[in-house]
Amino acid sequence: MFGSPKLALIDNNFKFLTNLSKDGHEDLLFDLSEDPFEKRNIIEKYPERAAKMKAIIKEWLASCKASHSGADYDTPFTPVNHFPIITDEGIKKY
Repeated sequence: MFGSPKLALIDNNFKFLTNLSKDGHEDLLFDLSEDPFEKRNIIEKYPERAAKMKAIIKEWLASCKASHSGADYDTPFTPVNHFPIITDEGIKKY
């Protein structure tokens, strides 16, 4: 889908997409078992599920950022580049 959010998580039959904006205006949630072509956004029907999946993505990104900076390695190092920032406008490299 052109212009769709950049981050996705599939959990059982649910697929969640987001750019992690504060208001969640771009967030999408689909039940792939009922809607395999992702035509019906059901986020209003399952806001708790969407919030849980968004939290999982945020935790995963925090873990990626820690790995990128060497925080979870025995020998410290300096990354060769900056970790990208993901916003509702897309991915920015700083």
